[in-house]
Amino acid sequence: MTPHSAGALLSSITPASRDEPDSGIMAAVNHGIGRPGVIPLWSGEGNVPTPEAFCRPAIESLLRGETFYTWQRGIPPLREALARYHTRHYGRVFEAETFFVTGGGMQAIQTILQMIAAAGDEIILPTPAWPNYAGPMRLAGARPVEVALDFANGRWHLDLDRLFAAITPRSKAIVLNSPSNPVGWTASLDELKAVRDECRKRGLWIVGDEVYARFYYGAKGETRAPSFLDICDTEERLLLANTFSKNWAMTGWRVGWLQAPKAVGPAIERIIQYNTSGTAAFLQQGCAVALDEGEDHRRAGGEGALQSRSRGRRLAPASADPLRAAQGRLLYVLRARRHDGLARHHFSHYRRGRHRPGARRHLRTGWRGIFAHVFPARSREARRSDGPLRHMAENIEAGLIHNSAGANGD
Repeated sequence: MTPHSAGALLSSITPASRDEPDSGIMAAVNHGIGRPGVIPLWSGEGNVPTPEAFCRPAIESLLRGETFYTWQRGIPPLREALARYHTRHYGRVFEAETFFVTGGGMQAIQTILQMIAAAGDEIILPTPAWPNYAGPMRLAGARPVEVALDFANGRWHLDLDRLFAAITPRSKAIVLNSPSNPVGWTASLDELKAVRDECRKRGLWIVGDEVYARFYYGAKGETRAPSFLDICDTEERLLLANTFSKNWAMTGWRVGWLQAPKAVGPAIERIIQYNTSGTAAFLQQGCAVALDEGEDHRRAGGEGALQSRSRGRRLAPASADPLRAAQGRLLYVLRARRHDGLARHHFSHYRRGRHRPGARRHLRTGWRGIFAHVFPARSREARRSDGPLRHMAENIEAGLIHNSAGANGD
């Protein structure tokens, strides 16, 4: 082995970074992105660009020369807008000092993990789960303790007894992503209270991911999922990660926020400083306007996603099981009967017009099943018709894909 061979170089980096499995999401993206005719179902992303009303403040900020280093915690106008937004939607007063601006929701998660977890610590994680939780835990030397959700009668269920039985002296936190990515399971207020009470009793942090809280369609017409903010004190062991990506069509902006007790603010500020030295001020100006003036856009996005879900139900072939969707989020879980070499990874793409029974190379199936986000399609043609969904339905009818919303496929 020469000093500069690939083997020598890899042997000199940390085992955690060398041995961490590749992201199935990125395998899908790298395979399909930019290919004509591909309908991208690999990530939770809408079909419209960021509205001009949100872009304009960012452009004007750039032209004003706001291109220098800025507050590590985020610019005051954005943190104040976050406080106003939460006050409007959660029925209680929030302070700007509890909000910290990050480079997307992913940096909020990384900041949380760097603050609360060290080598040998354990963090309890209900699964199926977005892979961007367990991966960063392993990279930090912590161990994700996975507790599987149950699936029965078309619904996912969290066994709280099993969840709490996973707590050990090494446990530092329980992560609860509700509504869930990827399966849409949503915790009830009683379940959130049970988790809160157990964490208080055991001295654990609650790490909450409520990114899809407003993509929620309750049985009684509720438009926001139950939240830890409904039942917790903001100064207790509660850390919430969130993002501008989903609600305001800003996935590429890479701006998010972390909500945390004021007491840990200096620690968060240090971590942000050492990782990124803050988020671009001009981006934050656009995000502040999105919070204050973007409710009509957010409402339209939720309604459009609901229409897409309904369209999928209408197109489900009669021979398939009924398409059933969870209250939280918008996706279907399709169980693949046949799959190819990417079956170990998450669903990546379904290529319109080129797929026929037996031609498996255009179908990329997922971890235990296919998690298909039901956002309106990106192309103009797709937005004008039901073509892509109808084509997928035809292949379900042909037996290539077995539709079983929420099922654990092979």
